[in-house]
Amino acid sequence: IPDDGGPIGVMKIEHEQARALVASFAEAVDAYAGQGTPAADAVCAVIKNIVALYPDHIWKENNILYPMAMKVLTPEELSELLRQFAEIEAEIDPAVLSGFAEFAGRLELESAPC
Repeated sequence: IPDDGGPIGVMKIEHEQARALVASFAEAVDAYAGQGTPAADAVCAVIKNIVALYPDHIWKENNILYPMAMKVLTPEELSELLRQFAEIEAEIDPAVLSGFAEFAGRLELESAPC
């Protein structure tokens, strides 16, 4: 599978866009932490951009990229990938996830609807 152009090239571009959006989100959240409600709309604006990117991106992964990978990776390589994914997910502190949920709830109460 070629690395540039085609599905992988498109996914790489979208990953770059996602990283930029995450950086913008972090900046907006920092502003919100310092300013409160007046900065909530900036957070919502970034969230809207993230929401615009991800559904199509995930569809491409699920329906194009992953089926291609299933054709070229060996069972051992797939098993190793799953092990690595599980390892990374196990490192995520559940408190971080609940903190995100709390933040989303506060943001929803303090801002115009995202």
